[in-house]
Amino acid sequence: MSDPQDVTGVWYGRYSADQDYQDNGFIALLEELRGAVTGTISEPDEASGGIRRAMVNGQRDGASLSFTKQYDGTGAGPIASIMPGMWIPTARW
Repeated sequence: MSDPQDVTGVWYGRYSADQDYQDNGFIALLEELRGAVTGTISEPDEASGGIRRAMVNGQRDGASLSFTKQYDGTGAGPIASIMPGMWIPTARW
């Protein structure tokens, strides 16, 4: 039986970062297997007008997703920077 909270799929959303006061959209392609989550994220790079890409690795526990996002250096964004994050949805999926 499949888990109704499995996050496998394509996700469209927005994020904000307190440190740079960023508000940006993203597209995430995620795959979950027994709570382990991997995938990719693409987001606009306002500095260059291009796209930034990142790999995501994390763990889902119930409705919470903890992850590390590592940029691959495309676009004008950070080169291979690693960002920890946590996503707690405010609505049911």
